[in-house]
Amino acid sequence: MQLTGATFTVTGSTAVPGPEVIADPSTLATNDMVTGSRQEALESVLVRVNDVVVADSALGFGEFSVTDGDPAGCAPATPCLRIDDEIFLVDPFPADGETINAIIGPLGFSFGTSKVRPRDAGDILFPGLRVTPTSATVVVDGTFDLTVSIPTVAPAGGEPVAITVTPADLLTGPATLTVPEGSTIGTGTYTARSTPGSGMITVSYGGTMIDVAVEVIEPMGDGLLITEYVEGTSNNKALELTNLSGSAIDLSMCTLTRHTNGGTGSSSSSTLSGTLAAGATWVLCNGSADAALMANCDVTDGVINHNGDDAYDLTCATLIVDTFGSTMGDPGDAWTGG
Repeated sequence: MQLTGATFTVTGSTAVPGPEVIADPSTLATNDMVTGSRQEALESVLVRVNDVVVADSALGFGEFSVTDGDPAGCAPATPCLRIDDEIFLVDPFPADGETINAIIGPLGFSFGTSKVRPRDAGDILFPGLRVTPTSATVVVDGTFDLTVSIPTVAPAGGEPVAITVTPADLLTGPATLTVPEGSTIGTGTYTARSTPGSGMITVSYGGTMIDVAVEVIEPMGDGLLITEYVEGTSNNKALELTNLSGSAIDLSMCTLTRHTNGGTGSSSSSTLSGTLAAGATWVLCNGSADAALMANCDVTDGVINHNGDDAYDLTCATLIVDTFGSTMGDPGDAWTGG
């Protein structure tokens, strides 16, 4: 059955309810979400955990765990609560032992445990100022976004955060980022000058200053293309990159991003490494591919985990140099030429 031409009628509306506080030092423990009596009842509910400590930041897959007790006490019988990157990846990523004032998001169940899924930077309340990115490389005349996160919700009229660029001609952009009323995050766009150079952005708020190193470089990655996409059975998946330019390309400036089902959001990304000589190819494979495919691989990478309708972007120094597929929607079973 296929449903077409659907319409809907609004019969009423109300304010979106606030998150239910499920963990703070005076009420429930975080492990009650994972093994307690409320685990199933709170599934798909927007929840909030308060005053937690990062127990394990090395879980992989963009996840980390938190507890409102002793991080050393995390065990199968009393597991810590996982924070998932399915909707939003925290950047900079938290470190073991770091305190987080609050984490908000819908609670879901996957791979045998409950996980909170923050929706954006405003769902992660750190005790101090945080800045994303922590460093930036941008091509001449290129742009990038700087995001600041403050520890409390901005009051009426917004909350200003001071921005200083050194040298002053390195970038053009706002000298003040205003966090909107009711939010904890503010974002500004900065444009690099027309010549290479390096410098610093200093973000100042509430007596705290954070420096972000910025490098402005010439465009790079021209001639680097995705030349083969292998979608075999099971985990036999691979991607081939070829340097069709006349000079070597520094792959450490390049990132490969997968978009599941042709979606606009990033499902997984990986920063490449090494140098690819002119005319050379480089093959990335899924780590569980069979021996025959592995014999042709230069490196295994977790980002290589596609189905036929997933898309890839290849970005070098903030510029997309090649794309396989499209992020304009799901093609169905596979991408086809024409």
